[in-house]
Amino acid sequence: ELIILISSFNILLSFALPNGLTVKDDVFIATFWVSLAAGSFLSAATVFERDAQAGRLELLSMLPCGLERALLAKYCVFALLLFTAIIVVTPLIMLNINVERPWQWLLGLGAASLSLAAITYVTASFTSGTGKGVAFLGLISMPLIVPIIIFGAAYMRQTELWHETLSFLVAYAMIVIPIACMAAASSIRASF
Repeated sequence: ELIILISSFNILLSFALPNGLTVKDDVFIATFWVSLAAGSFLSAATVFERDAQAGRLELLSMLPCGLERALLAKYCVFALLLFTAIIVVTPLIMLNINVERPWQWLLGLGAASLSLAAITYVTASFTSGTGKGVAFLGLISMPLIVPIIIFGAAYMRQTELWHETLSFLVAYAMIVIPIACMAAASSIRASF
C-alpha cells in the first residue's frame, strides 16, 4: 500500500512537470514526506488487527521473553518493510529532483522511517480494539509526525552529511522506539 501511494503520487507529479507545471524542489520534497506519512498510516492500520482476529496477541503476551520484546521484534520487521518500500520508491523521486548524493537521502529517509514506523505502530496498537482504526490513526499520530515531516524535508535540502536536522531525526527515533514498544504492550494488555 505504501509503495502504491508514494509511487503513484510521484508518477502523477512527474507527468505534470513536463507539461508546463513547474514545481520547486522544496514543494516536491515536502509533498513526498506527507505522502510517506500517509502511506505509513495505511500500512500500519492492519498491523494488529489481523493478530487480534487470529488470537495471536494472546500468544504474544504468554511468551517467556515478555510482550515488550516480542513487540520490539514485530516493530523491527515493520520498520524494515517500511524502509524497503522507501528504497524501492527512491529512484522515482530521483527522476524528478536533481540528487547529488543519493546515499545522503537514504540516510535521512532511514532515520525518519524508524520514527514513522514507531509512531504509527503504537497508534495502531491503540486502535486495535476499535473497528474504525484507520480514522483514528491519523488523528492520534499526526501531531507526533509533523516534526518528522518538517525536519525530514529540511534535511533533504542540506548539502552536509551530518546536520542538526539529522541529529534530531535520530534522537527522535531513539526516544520514540522504546516508548512505542512499552505503550503498545500496555495497550494490548488492556485490550484483553
